[in-house]
Amino acid sequence: MQNSTACPEALGRVKALVESAIAPIVVVDFSWLSAAGTLSDLLHRKAAGHGLYRIDAVECLDQASPGASIRELAGACAEQLRQLGIQPAAVVGYCGASGLAMELSRELNPADGAESSIVLVEPTWPTMEDVLSNIAEVRSAVGAQNTWTGPLTVEAIIGQLADDIDESLRAGGVPEPDRKVSAKIVLERYQAWFKFLLAVAETQPPEARSPVTVLTGHDSANGPAATWAPELVRLQRISVAESDMLTSDRTSQYITEISAIAWERIEAVGGAGR
Repeated sequence: MQNSTACPEALGRVKALVESAIAPIVVVDFSWLSAAGTLSDLLHRKAAGHGLYRIDAVECLDQASPGASIRELAGACAEQLRQLGIQPAAVVGYCGASGLAMELSRELNPADGAESSIVLVEPTWPTMEDVLSNIAEVRSAVGAQNTWTGPLTVEAIIGQLADDIDESLRAGGVPEPDRKVSAKIVLERYQAWFKFLLAVAETQPPEARSPVTVLTGHDSANGPAATWAPELVRLQRISVAESDMLTSDRTSQYITEISAIAWERIEAVGGAGR
């Protein structure tokens, strides 16, 4: 098990949305640069009767020690859950935060990973090619035309984006003082995002040591890591479009049903409230 002091700033990153030790669900997701809802928002509305705790993977890594790994981050978050007396019925990961959710589940169940269920919603496993694609997408959105050729470091990426955003605002007639204020807000979030994305891309998908439920939309190309044994994957393609997974009652229904079953198992072996 990882030493919880390896990433001390992560302590305090677990946020209670519904404080309860009854069938708690721990959601590992993130917010983006929009008003779009999150998986934790959906469960906050729909998961009545469950404790609900959230880890914003992007924010958590951004505030962690420089060079902290995904596994170290998971160890720190697991320690905080223990301090809170929370034994999750389920750990639920979303999209690129699925790797952190897997590591968190491993930290919470070091023996065999069989106590808390692990559910991944639209999981993705970013690579360096995905980082490059993301850079191109962000730069294109602010009008940059040339191809990125710089090093894949947070400092280099944010330096280039700062120039791109400043040029876009300047071309739009925005005065320099206002450009700096506007760019600062956006760049802070991009810095956190690319720090997270690079950390995930540099990490191999965690090994599946116990059954993993994967929920995807019927039209989704997302799925389990390619290295996982098929017998450990419970793939559920539900009758919802990928774009609607974070707003659909079907998503929350699957998660709460899995959590309820896991909680019965935990209680049966006397594992609850440890």
